[in-house]
Amino acid sequence: MARWRAIGGPVSTAAPASRAQGDFAVRERPALRASLADALAASGDRTGHALIDALDLDYYYGGSRFFDRHGHLPNAIALPAEDLFNADKTFKSPKQIRALLGLLGIRPDQQVITYCGGGIAAAGPYFAIRHLAGFQRVKLYVGSQLEWVRDERGLPLW
Repeated sequence: MARWRAIGGPVSTAAPASRAQGDFAVRERPALRASLADALAASGDRTGHALIDALDLDYYYGGSRFFDRHGHLPNAIALPAEDLFNADKTFKSPKQIRALLGLLGIRPDQQVITYCGGGIAAAGPYFAIRHLAGFQRVKLYVGSQLEWVRDERGLPLW
């Protein structure tokens, strides 16, 4: 919103005019969603996969916790969602995002999976990596850490 105002975008507090009812169809794209099995595979294969933790570093390193457990999925790479934004909350440029990914060892040929606590914060890195940086093999793990820690096998966090 700050950026919108800074460039002179129109802002109103008036209620919008009523619109005629429309219709649309929702098309699910399951190939863009990672499952728990996908996350397990990514955790065990850093060469072919990049498992990206989109939470703040305090969660990644265990200073804060989700769901009564500290840490991150094994072999996950810390890339807090906020690192993909400029100070005005706009996304960094595609070139800057690709450079950041390169510094973290994340390559376009890998299967990239983004996750967070419950699938929301991971949507930003998913969008930035797939649509701005142009990586084609990107999935969002909607189940994220919540699904991981609730698994009956007692999956580890590091």
